[in-house]
Order: sequence, then C-alpha cells, then structure tokens
Amino acid sequence: MTGTNEEPRTWMNDTDETEQTGISEYNIAVNANDFNSMTIASYMDSGAIRLPFFQRHFVWERTRASRLIESLILGLPVPQIFLYEKGKNNFLILDGQQRLLSIFFFIKMRFPKKEAIGLVRESFLREGTLKPDVLADDNLFEKFNLRLPKVQEGKDNRFNSLNYETLGEYKQSFNLRPIRCITLKQNEPNDDDSSMYEVFDRLNTGGINLMPQEIRANLYHSEFYANLYEWNKLSAWRRLLDYRNEDPRMRDVELLLRSFALLIEGYENYHPSMASFLNNFSRKAAKFKRDEVIFFGSILDRFFEINSDLPGKALTRGRTLSIALFESIFTCACSSAIKQGDISLVHKFDKGKIIQLSTDDAFVGYLQQGTTKKENIKNRIKRAGEVLLGGIEGSLSHE
Repeated sequence: MTGTNEEPRTWMNDTDETEQTGISEYNIAVNANDFNSMTIASYMDSGAIRLPFFQRHFVWERTRASRLIESLILGLPVPQIFLYEKGKNNFLILDGQQRLLSIFFFIKMRFPKKEAIGLVRESFLREGTLKPDVLADDNLFEKFNLRLPKVQEGKDNRFNSLNYETLGEYKQSFNLRPIRCITLKQNEPNDDDSSMYEVFDRLNTGGINLMPQEIRANLYHSEFYANLYEWNKLSAWRRLLDYRNEDPRMRDVELLLRSFALLIEGYENYHPSMASFLNNFSRKAAKFKRDEVIFFGSILDRFFEINSDLPGKALTRGRTLSIALFESIFTCACSSAIKQGDISLVHKFDKGKIIQLSTDDAFVGYLQQGTTKKENIKNRIKRAGEVLLGGIEGSLSHE
C-alpha cells in the first residue's frame, strides 16, 4: 500500500448507514440576534464564539471570502449564522464557519496560506482564538487585500485590492452591517446535547449535507475526541487507508470511532442504528478519564506495532478499506487487552489467518447481508474470533 492516493474516495464502501436516528422530545430555546461585523470579530477575538472541536478546515479561497466582504459592504443579504450555546459567553459555530472566519480574517487583515490551514486551525482550537504573534507569522498568513473579479467592460472592481484599513468611507458600512445569528440551547434533557445532532442534520438537508461525523465533531468535544483526531494522523493508519491526507468530511475519523465504540462498549451491546450507537458512545466518551484515554491510545499503538504487516489487499473491497473487516480484526485483537487493562494482551495475527477471514464464506455472507444490523455485527465478529483465535468466544465477550 503506497499511501499516495490523493483523490476523494468512498471510505465506507461496505456499510449501510441509511437508518435514521430516533427522535425524542426536546426543549430547545431558539433566539435570533443581529450582530454587526465588529461585534462578531470581537466575540471571536475573545473566544466567546469558538470553532467546535473540530469543524472542517477553512476552505474558502481569498476570492470567495472577498465576495462575502463585498456583499457586507454593499448591504447585500448573506445567509444567517447558527450558534450553539454551551454556556454563558460560550458559543460553538454550528453553521457559518467560513463566513465568520472570513470576517475575522478581514478585520485582522490577514488571510491564511493554503499550506498552513491545518496549523492555523490547530492554533485556533488550542487557544480559542488567534493570538497576535500567530497572526503576525508570515509563514502562516499573507495580507488580506480583497481579490475581486473585474466588472462590466473589463473595469476593475472599486473594492479590489483594498483591505480593512483602506476601505475609506465604506469602512463604517462594513463595521455596522448586521448579520442574523440564530442561537440554540437545549434546556431538556440537560445531560447531553443530543438534540443538536438532529437540528444540525436537518439544517443541512437542503444543501451539501454534513456527514454524520462532522456533526458529532460539533457536539461531542472531549479529550477522547481530541485524541481521536491525533490517532487519525498515525502513519500506520494512513497507510492502511492508503490515503495520505485526512478526509475533510471526517469519514476516516468515523472509522476509528466506530472501531473503538464496538471494542469498548462490546459488540454484543450494539443496538442499531449505527448513528445512534456512535452518538451515545460519543456522549459517554466525554466522561472518560485521561488515563483511560491514554490507555486506549496505547492499545491502538500496540495493535499497529505488532500487526505492522497487515496484508493491505486482504483488507480492501474494491479500492477501499473494508471497515467491517478492519473493526472485526481490531475487536478480536484488542478485546482481551480492554477487559484486563493490559496492552500486552493485544493479539498479533498471522497474514494467512487474515487472508482466510477475508475470503471466508460465512464472514463474507454477513457483510453482504448488511454490516450495521445487530445480528450481522455479532455473527461476523464471532466468526472472526473463530477464524483468528480458534473459536475462543469467551475472550471477546463483555458479558
């Protein structure tokens, strides 16, 4: 496996997550406020409005960000922003990250360089805002002068090449331009943020839908999640995926989350839908202690260390990694270690056994019948245990 593939790929080619999560009753407070551009930038500067841990990258090019700034200067309508109120003066961006950051960057007169987007994002997430020394770093940022196309008859746009300080008479119009911000807060139930998953899912139905994991990233920030993103960068994991870059839709993160959820919760405790199962696990993961999270990471490291020669072709269906096959192998390899709290109990598997499993008629049959159905998950992991561990079912069960 080369790890050089750069094209978008179908990450979950053998999953059938078409089931919808169930709807519960919620008490949600919704408020609308008109914040002007200066207020928005001030809130982001202070960390009152924060990036969730973590949203997609800032992906707008300078031309697109410039068009937004031009719209605000001219008083043209722009889409509303959605914020989730976590607490007093603590808002997470649910929808509108690209617009909010464009305004913030313009007022700071700095635009992130394409190759530095990841570093800028990490700094923003770590500090809650961008410190002056980060904004001043020319390795990360360039000047934010508006880049706008020519108008009719090839004339230059009157705002082209201007920056925040050189707007002249238009500066006040930009500063005071109101933007509608919708804030949502879940009052009941008060022990989780589950309604936000439903709200956000529906919020994006009319456009380019956010993937389920992108929504979870907005709602279930925890130390476990922060580490999950770091584990997603592991070279062994990237090689297995045969995809060097992190997926901007976070499907690779979801593959790891799903594998850990089945391992830690116990595959026999899985109840469909997969989306609900992962949401519930994500909420529980927020309560994991630091030493638990470190232990989970050490299990993953140990798994890749002793199974560094996993046969890539045996783990793929078509061109892509079979998550159902990987999570079955991962569960079989690590269940004893999880149960007994000892990473030395992580199993090393012979190549031949893995190839045997990947072509086993019974195992493949469970994949074809639907990979997120309860009985199929239970039966295929049980079958994986029989092939890989000689049928030691007791070593896998959490019961």
